[in-house]
Amino acid sequence: MLLFSGKLDVRILVYFILLYFELLIITSISLLFSSISTPILSSVFTISLYLVGHVIWTFNEFKDKIVNPVIKIISYILYYILPNLEKFNIKNSIVMNVDLNIGVILSSICYAIFYIAALLILTILIFNKREFQ
Repeated sequence: MLLFSGKLDVRILVYFILLYFELLIITSISLLFSSISTPILSSVFTISLYLVGHVIWTFNEFKDKIVNPVIKIISYILYYILPNLEKFNIKNSIVMNVDLNIGVILSSICYAIFYIAALLILTILIFNKREFQ
């Protein structure tokens, strides 16, 4: 960027910081699944949650249209348990040259820290219960 445009855009650094936190979440998910399943299933589950995490916004739109109360409660629970990786997607804002909201960025980083901590605590608890032969 510095060579081609003559300036360094800080927003790209913010994008890479958010991408780093997204990758930390994916790594935490991978660690959780690898502590309870085989390597192949762990990678399949991790890739599946990565894809779900990027389309969770559509799930948010559909959960309000559900009529059955039991399914509605389950959908709310799933929406808040599954990772929302779209919080870290600021590519459109950078390309369209829109000002970044510092509150959204900080809330995304806090979300990542708490989600990673919860996953790692769960992973540690599961790993401590495992019996090695």
